[in-house]
Amino acid sequence: MSKNGLIIFTRIPEAGKTKTRLQSKLSKEECANLHKCFLKDIYDIFVNLNDIDIIICHTEEGDLNILKNIFYKENLYIKQCGNNLNEKMYNAIKEVLSLKYDKCVLIGTDIPEINKDDIINAFNLLNNNDFVFGASYDGGYYLVGMKEANDIIFKSGSGNLKDIINIVEANNLKYGLTNKKHDIDEYEDLIDLSKRININDNKLKNTKIFLKEIEVI
Repeated sequence: MSKNGLIIFTRIPEAGKTKTRLQSKLSKEECANLHKCFLKDIYDIFVNLNDIDIIICHTEEGDLNILKNIFYKENLYIKQCGNNLNEKMYNAIKEVLSLKYDKCVLIGTDIPEINKDDIINAFNLLNNNDFVFGASYDGGYYLVGMKEANDIIFKSGSGNLKDIINIVEANNLKYGLTNKKHDIDEYEDLIDLSKRININDNKLKNTKIFLKEIEVI
């Protein structure tokens, strides 16, 4: 068991239950397949990182075997629990830290361009900080980490990173920031992603294949 726990926080990618804001342009099945591609690419980046255990935190609804087919190695699976997103994220972090991990980092799955250096940096930043965040360009965050379960950043209900940082600073706590990333929620985000992708490298291979199939690239 490693001292670092990385939570991949995700829905089970079933048609009609994920990436719903893309359904104006993509079918429900295509939305689910896009989510699967994001998950596969993210997992391929992190699966062989040293000293980091991967924990899959998933929604209750859906066929868990879908995730087990994507995350092909032995992983710990935990269910999301809580009345809203903030509660679910806090409860996931609290549960993982209760398993005797020294540090916990949670990431969403709408950031396909995340890389291993972002995660390594996040865990390193926790050496000297109470929290670590990864900012997204839409004003929110795609990554949050801590060493001790602390719900102070979740109580406000805000998903705005500036609001959360204000709370951290008001309580004389320290935080670090990883690289800013693009969140893929709307179809325009997907188009922008296709323009940033280098078709000649090995990154995002599953996502690139899918985007070619739906003629986005």
